[in-house]
Amino acid sequence: MQTCFVVLEPVNHVYKVIETAAARGLHVVVFHAAPLAVGGGYTKGFDAIGEFHRIGSWLDEEAALQSIHSHLDGRAVSGTYAAVETVLLVEATLREQLGLPSHGRAAIERLLDKRWVRRRLRETGLSRLGDANPREVTAGATWPFEDRTAYLKPITGGGSVHVTKCAGLEDVARGLREWDEEALSCRPILRQHLRRGGDLFLEEEAKGELMSLEGWVQDGRYRALGLTSRTVLARDPSVEMGATFPYDHPLRADIESKIGAIHAALGLVHGMTHAELMVSREGVVELVELNVRFGGSDILLMMNHAFGAAVDELLVDVACGREPARVDFICKGYACMQQLLAPPGTAVLEGIDLDRGLVLNSRLLKDAGSVLASTNYQGDHVATFMVYGDSYAEALENARKVRSGARVNGTWIGEDCNNDVVLR
Repeated sequence: MQTCFVVLEPVNHVYKVIETAAARGLHVVVFHAAPLAVGGGYTKGFDAIGEFHRIGSWLDEEAALQSIHSHLDGRAVSGTYAAVETVLLVEATLREQLGLPSHGRAAIERLLDKRWVRRRLRETGLSRLGDANPREVTAGATWPFEDRTAYLKPITGGGSVHVTKCAGLEDVARGLREWDEEALSCRPILRQHLRRGGDLFLEEEAKGELMSLEGWVQDGRYRALGLTSRTVLARDPSVEMGATFPYDHPLRADIESKIGAIHAALGLVHGMTHAELMVSREGVVELVELNVRFGGSDILLMMNHAFGAAVDELLVDVACGREPARVDFICKGYACMQQLLAPPGTAVLEGIDLDRGLVLNSRLLKDAGSVLASTNYQGDHVATFMVYGDSYAEALENARKVRSGARVNGTWIGEDCNNDVVLR
């Protein structure tokens, strides 16, 4: 009888996980609600899928689980994998039913509530950031954070959609209107997840440099893979425009210690995590967001290039509840991923032109011919590319060269405000 590896709603790096699981002789069974799209370096993973099954809605958890078990039809399951918030509750229940290690459904439900996470961290002395109800703030016409800015964000967020930096009441009111009117474009499956939390909340801004720590928990013990820096849009640092791995920050040991303590305080037990954080000039580490999944976009490909090894092997081991065969990854170089926005006012995406000499891989994030409802936000990225360097500085310089020569719809974007980034 086949031994299955179950994947829920695959995107981006998940196809590398699929490719690796299939190479081990596992029969990969995919369940998805959204149409599957694959490109760049992920086509081999798509071809390795053994079965595809559509799910009506991930919000109807009981029906989704019934469908999964019906299609599995009693076959053995070695592991499961998911990397989008919309399906994490279903995956947690499935793992419990299959006897696979996990954080548990109840814990995932709490962890997806970003407001609960912030309050838990304050209770345990691991955060100084305050939060407030934005509708009460606008009704009372009083700013709750003195002279500090804040971020308006969904209680159950994902991908920085509907995340707005707010300096005062007008910004909050505008963000609430955009939420109520669903004015910002995003995938329908993500919209379902955002609505699960019911509303937005207002969180005090963490000052400093944005980065993330990639790692995993096994038997309650946190282990780090490395830091990833962030390239951000100069005019709006809440819009991420790229990343570099690894990031040799001088406070790495302190960062890993703080994030490990946060994992313990939140009761994490088993699985990959992606911790976004800020480090202030004074060395204060503040968690921005803890994702109970592996990092999105092309972080896995960056790691594989930087280590000269397949980190997806570790991801499959953890998904199957096994001690990873390899944990001692050593940096061989530096990989830098960059994302592109179309210039303001671009109505339709016709195509992207890049200098291919330095590019490891690239792909469109929106199909040619797509109508662009907006060009202002993180969800509006139209393309991504990756470069490599023997040093961190060389990787950034190579990224700068490619970005500076990029063309959108045949027009050089050069110093356009949507191409003006803080490169890290």
